Amino acid sequence: MKKLIAFASLTLLVGAAYAGCGTKIPVEGELSKYDEETKELTVGKSKVTLMASASIKDAGGSRAKIEDLIGKMVVVSTDKHTKKGESVSVQADEGADEKKSSAADKPKEMKSNMLAESQEWTNSSGVSIVAAVQKVENGKVYFIKDGKSIPYEVSKLSQDTIDRLKAIVKEKQ
Repeated sequence: MKKLIAFASLTLLVGAAYAGCGTKIPVEGELSKYDEETKELTVGKSKVTLMASASIKDAGGSRAKIEDLIGKMVVVSTDKHTKKGESVSVQADEGADEKKSSAADKPKEMKSNMLAESQEWTNSSGVSIVAAVQKVENGKVYFIKDGKSIPYEVSKLSQDTIDRLKAIVKEKQ
C-alpha cells in the first residue's frame, strides 16, 4: 500500500510539473490547408491541431477567421507537451510600405523563447539542418524543427557552428 501511495504522489508531482511548464514552440510557414472538422492546419510541412480556444490574428493584430489566413505566412504557437496550437498570427510583411512601419501599425509579435532563430547548422560530418535553437545546456544544443525539440551533442557539430553558438550564447548573457 505504501508503494502505491508513493507512486501516486510521484505521479501527481510529475504531472504538476509537466502541466506548469508553459514552454511554447513556434511553427512557422505558409498556411496551406485547414480542415474544419479535425481543426488541423498544414503550416509548411508541419501539421498542427488547433485548441478550441486558439486565438487567430491577422497581420494587423486583429481577430480573424483561420480560413482567411490560408496562403499567408503564419506563426503558430504550440504547447511543447500537447503539441496543440494555442494561437495563430500572420507574420509581418518584410516588404511593407514605410508608412506602415510605425510601432502602432506593426502586428503584435509573438515572444519567442528561442536562443537563435531558424538557420542552417552543420555537424562535423558536413550534414546540415535548418532549425531554431532553444537552448544549449549540459553539452547539448536543443534544436527546434517542425515544432519538435531535437537534442544534439555540441561536440558533434562543426567548429564553425560551435563558434556561432558560442557567440550567440555570449550575446544573450
